[in-house]
Amino acid sequence: MDVKKLVAIFIVSLCIIANTINAYDPSTNQWNSTTAGNYYSNYNGTDPDGDGIGNDPHPIPGGLNMDHYPLIAPWCGMWTHNNAVAAMDARVALQLAARGGYDNVADVNYDGRITALDALMIVRAAEG
Repeated sequence: MDVKKLVAIFIVSLCIIANTINAYDPSTNQWNSTTAGNYYSNYNGTDPDGDGIGNDPHPIPGGLNMDHYPLIAPWCGMWTHNNAVAAMDARVALQLAARGGYDNVADVNYDGRITALDALMIVRAAEG
């Protein structure tokens, strides 16, 4: 995503996958919300607390921008397939949790089960 021509934008909940350069921004844009950022297939940070948000910022080439809350796994329109996390995604995760169902896409904290915590993490990402 080349945002050279954009100024002061807010970029969050994108899935940036398998590009030569996953992002480039010489401007001063915000690449995360207060709770979540974007997914980058080349992110090599850590997630020691298992909340699905990387603890190491992801630098955005082209300037001094950083995504301070990069996603460990793509949460990008899990079931709506619209490349944006939506409240509908959290609703599906809650339904899975209530039924005891499992879908690895909804297991955003990778604990092997779907719980209300997974749905909450999805809601926070959808809120931006």
